[in-house]
Amino acid sequence: MKEFIDLYAKLVIGTFSFIGPSFTLLISIFYKALEKSKIKHQEQLLNLALASSSNQNIKKLIKENEKEIERLDPKKQVKLLFGGLLLSLGLICFYYFQHSNFWHLQHQWIRIVSIVLSFACFCHSLLVLWQIFCTIILAKSDLEAQSTEKKYPKLKKKAL
Repeated sequence: MKEFIDLYAKLVIGTFSFIGPSFTLLISIFYKALEKSKIKHQEQLLNLALASSSNQNIKKLIKENEKEIERLDPKKQVKLLFGGLLLSLGLICFYYFQHSNFWHLQHQWIRIVSIVLSFACFCHSLLVLWQIFCTIILAKSDLEAQSTEKKYPKLKKKAL
């Protein structure tokens, strides 16, 4: 079990040290695409809000647009991602502290809870990271589609 915890701690530390530079690079490279996608979703949200909000499909589209706008906010995503990773690291450190000579309580359940919570925070961070990657891919593909439409407007008309 100790080897598993050590391996898990190394995985969290490795993820944290890899994510920081990668995330910073991704946001700076795709910032234009993210901003254009955010503007597009905000305009769609305004249009849907002006429409009849009694329709169930419109309510669903409004919720989807609100979620997408939240995903397109880099500051919020950084807080979610690094908050979960830091909390996971903190709980791992607390687990190791419980094995030190300074910890006098011998309750096994505290160790188990700290590792389980750490694992939950790490999984949440991985989910946030996956959502960030998917959002960046969608924003970049939307930007590419818009630039293709501007360059070749006849292609769209012929396709219809």
